[in-house]
Amino acid sequence: MEFMILFFPGIKQSYCKLARRFSKLFQIVQARYGAKNLLNGIPDSIGGLSRLIHLDLHQNRISSIPSSIMGCHSLAEIYFGNNNLSTVPMEIGALSHLGTLDLHSNQLKEYPVEACKLNLLVLDLSNNSLSGLPAEIGKMTTLRKLLLTGNPLRTLRSSFDTGPTQALLKYLRGRLSEAEDSGAVITAKDEVIAMATRLSITSKVLHLL
Repeated sequence: MEFMILFFPGIKQSYCKLARRFSKLFQIVQARYGAKNLLNGIPDSIGGLSRLIHLDLHQNRISSIPSSIMGCHSLAEIYFGNNNLSTVPMEIGALSHLGTLDLHSNQLKEYPVEACKLNLLVLDLSNNSLSGLPAEIGKMTTLRKLLLTGNPLRTLRSSFDTGPTQALLKYLRGRLSEAEDSGAVITAKDEVIAMATRLSITSKVLHLL
């Protein structure tokens, strides 16, 4: 039996405590909120909603997402648009069933590398404060829609903001490859220097002998 939790505009209450009481009797699939609920946060106990698949908390005053959200491992859709979020916890990357992540119109300054492990179809980061993106997003090959408009992106050409998602992913994968190649060159150089140092010490020892 499925159970949907509905909250109406202007009502504040501890939804997680109520939901967990029903979780053993019902298949809790949705926690849906109307606009303007004035919620300031999400309790840590949300992690107890392991069967939750749809979480809609848009248009509130939420400033942070608890790391315990990783316990909601059935989540397929998250809507956190129009809040006051400045960060996204890296633990969100553990939500292996997540297909839609809506974070538009917040105050995000970065997108965590750990969240690039998600198999998302839709990622909405529009209207935030992002100045760049992790190149690892290029590995999110399941993405069909990546929304970036309204960000002060400095590391991407403006054409990528509104261009095809696949073109952006390809560009980011290219950046990632360049970074990996550069790292390999630096490592090789360090190894050569270390070897030369060892040889130099050995030569001095032999000379003394």
